[in-house]
Amino acid sequence: MRQTKRSQWYRGMKAYLGVDAESGPVHSTHYTAANESDVAHTHEVLHGQEDQLFLDAGYTGCTSTKRK
Repeated sequence: MRQTKRSQWYRGMKAYLGVDAESGPVHSTHYTAANESDVAHTHEVLHGQEDQLFLDAGYTGCTSTKRK
């Protein structure tokens, strides 16, 4: 459990999955604490050969998908 500056508590973890949309297998995974930003970990599940990305509203503002 972690607390933010605004005294809001976050419990649990987030799982980020990279999945092939056509055939279905998961090609990459990444896990973080629940209070971490979604945008900060986008690059962890991309392999660089994506034709399309399907993201939810948590990824608004994600402009770069370069891997570190």
